[in-house]
Amino acid sequence: LEHLDVSRCAGDAEFDESIRAVAHSCPQLRHLNVSRNGGITDATICSVGLSCRQLRHLDVTNDNITAAAIGTVAESCPHLAHLYFAFVEGVSDASLLTVARKCPTLTYLSVCGAGDGVTDTGICAVAHHCRSLRGLNTSGCSAVTDASVIEVVRQCPD
Repeated sequence: LEHLDVSRCAGDAEFDESIRAVAHSCPQLRHLNVSRNGGITDATICSVGLSCRQLRHLDVTNDNITAAAIGTVAESCPHLAHLYFAFVEGVSDASLLTVARKCPTLTYLSVCGAGDGVTDTGICAVAHHCRSLRGLNTSGCSAVTDASVIEVVRQCPD
């Protein structure tokens, strides 16, 4: 199995365990969407990152997941090209710096809903490390200004 989309499923503890089992059984998984599943935990997202190191696309848009799990995935999956972690708890510039340094081939990033946790500093780090970036969603990031958007355009012209 290389592609799994279980977004918007009625998640519970059993569902969370099943995603963890998929991660262990399918190390070749390249695309996973578990967005808007209330039952998905940090432990499962960490398990996905540690087991599926060829992951290229991950959508964990979910307010049950924390920035710590995103850090584990970034550390373990350097080939990530699409990363959606909107409405993830505790997202900060430090989170973005980890993602930027560990996932230089990132082409799309969504951090919407991060409030004031993400600032120009984090967005500029992404711009400097992820030169192939083609899409960025920072809606709901109240501390992101035109300055970092201009830097993204300057650093990532494609």
